[in-house]
Amino acid sequence: MHSRQKAQALWDDRCIFCCQTGGIVAEITQDAVDILDGLVAAEVQTETVKNFEGPQPDEERRTLEDTAGIPTGVAFDIHNQIELRRAKRAASPDNLAPEAPDNLVKDAPDNQA
Repeated sequence: MHSRQKAQALWDDRCIFCCQTGGIVAEITQDAVDILDGLVAAEVQTETVKNFEGPQPDEERRTLEDTAGIPTGVAFDIHNQIELRRAKRAASPDNLAPEAPDNLVKDAPDNQA
């Protein structure tokens, strides 16, 4: 009976080892698949960014009459504000400290509570 218990213990140890090894291999395989998925997604995103970078071939400003009265794109006043901000950023020697937005209160009284 003593040798039978040793054989049973050896068999139990071998079964546990095989189960643990199988779990570890499955986990490593899943990690490798996740890494590959991330690489493929990054490659697709890079290609998408390259496709839409810079001026687009069909990009032109159309008037309201050209679009049959249907407003499309950004309104002209908003477009002008965006262009002014871009020009300020480009002209500013220090981009780390941009000017304060125009809509902030400049001379506010101190809060005396």
